[in-house]
Amino acid sequence: MSTTSPTTDPSVAPRGDSSDSSPTLASIGRSAWHLLGILLAFAAVGWLVSRVALVVVACILALLIAATIEPLVERLEDRGVSRTVSALGLTVTWILVLLGVFALVGWRFVDQVPELADQLRQALERLRSQFPGLPIPRNGGIEEMFSSMAGGGEDSGTSPAVSGLRVLAEVLTGAALAVVLSFFLLRDGRSMWSWFLGLFSRARQARVDRMGHAAYGTIAQYVRGLTVVAVADATLSAIGLFALGVPLAEALVVLTLFAAYIPTIGAFVVGGLAVATAFASGGTGLAITVGVLYTVIQQVDGNVLQPWVMGSRLPLHPAAVLIALTCGGLVAGVVGALLFVPLSAAVVAAFRAWRDDSDGAQEDGTTVPVGEPA
Repeated sequence: MSTTSPTTDPSVAPRGDSSDSSPTLASIGRSAWHLLGILLAFAAVGWLVSRVALVVVACILALLIAATIEPLVERLEDRGVSRTVSALGLTVTWILVLLGVFALVGWRFVDQVPELADQLRQALERLRSQFPGLPIPRNGGIEEMFSSMAGGGEDSGTSPAVSGLRVLAEVLTGAALAVVLSFFLLRDGRSMWSWFLGLFSRARQARVDRMGHAAYGTIAQYVRGLTVVAVADATLSAIGLFALGVPLAEALVVLTLFAAYIPTIGAFVVGGLAVATAFASGGTGLAITVGVLYTVIQQVDGNVLQPWVMGSRLPLHPAAVLIALTCGGLVAGVVGALLFVPLSAAVVAAFRAWRDDSDGAQEDGTTVPVGEPA
């Protein structure tokens, strides 16, 4: 009995299996909905943060302060001092130090701000006279810029006194909240973190603990390192500006100190302001000298101080730093720009810790037991 094998007619093309494309389309659809949900969640969080920006900024500031001071609390506790006493004592100490610094240079800086604005106007007038073709704004634009900085963009119908009192009340409220929260974080930070870990299953607690330690360590190292860099920049600029006889050197040094906490943009803005002040008072030669001074300071800062003090504790590309600065500025002005960069670095550090845990678990097929120290 002969059997005939089925033959395939070459003229008939095989039909494609629709099941090959359906899973792909379904996966794309699910991914699109997930992405839309993530974007909506971020939008909701952004709206909520904008509504309670003062509280958010105070919480972040308290976290930065606690992360910076906590090693001292640990040392005092190791020497027999209770955690409550050490936390309270260090909180009072840094407040007194801050008030002392403000008493020494703060009032002088406030007095010199109008003179600094006048020097900037003179520099622009001098540039306009020497280079008539440059699109330099008139004095009204500069005055409007400084008035908006002072008034915080309040409605024109609000009197300056009311606006000033409102800003002062907000600043004092945020500062008081940050101080109180920093004390509680220093005293009860361990119990707070243990309570937070208890919200997760035992299988996830070890990973969340390592992520938290990575983020917290990044914040602490970042603030400590940047403080050293800021003091060094202010010291070098003070030596150079006073030696060159630049007017309003005290105000420029204070601005240099605070500008160091705003990566990338801060040094550029203060350096330009110092050059403009030198140009208005001493001409082109002094302005070029001051520009060279700030260029040298930034080279020492970027190539020597930051790699030595901070290492790789700022795991952010300069583009990411600019985005964080912009977002922080939109949410809470200059204070937001100061705080959002270390917060973004902490988020990146936590993500890297999560990724490293995932890679390690995939390599050996095991999980780390709960309770192992980070």
